[in-house]
Amino acid sequence: MEVSKETEQYIGGLVSRARAAMDQIQNLTQEDVRRISKAIGWLAINRAEEWADFNYNETKMGRIPSKIDRTRPVREGLHGTICLQKQWESWKWMRQSSW
Repeated sequence: MEVSKETEQYIGGLVSRARAAMDQIQNLTQEDVRRISKAIGWLAINRAEEWADFNYNETKMGRIPSKIDRTRPVREGLHGTICLQKQWESWKWMRQSSW
């Protein structure tokens, strides 16, 4: 598959931004990750209706009430912390490997 120069530049920019973001968080402690997870959870709770409306209007799939209900695990402190912790552990492994 041939990739255009524009696409290569776009992807290169995304990769550069991702690497810069990883550099900014490489020294976070577990407590930092918990604080960030909690902030994301509260943001999801406070914007659940807005995001559900947006997602429904974008895809025309599902039901808005069920999209709002998907924030319940975040409210209970489960989803956000667990996912971020797994991503953090995976990211730390990738940084230490010879990739």
